[in-house]
Amino acid sequence: MKIILPAKEIPVGSTVTKKSGQKKYILKDYVRIYNDGIVFTPSLIAGKDVLFLFDAAGNISAIAATTEIVWIVSDKDLHEYFHERFNI
Repeated sequence: MKIILPAKEIPVGSTVTKKSGQKKYILKDYVRIYNDGIVFTPSLIAGKDVLFLFDAAGNISAIAATTEIVWIVSDKDLHEYFHERFNI
């Protein structure tokens, strides 16, 4: 099932596409950068108005949380989303 919503309304970790495309992304609210030999692992954490899209090649895009994107969701996950969010 595909549902168009503002990015901030879609659960982090979900598979999404842009409204005008077919390319799949994973929606995230942080970026962790790993590097061998460095004790400190830097992270980028999205503010309340920003989220990240990760594609399969490892490319990362930042989008406004209000940007409408397409959530690719199973019936089961959508039911759980409505149940948790609206107690339906």
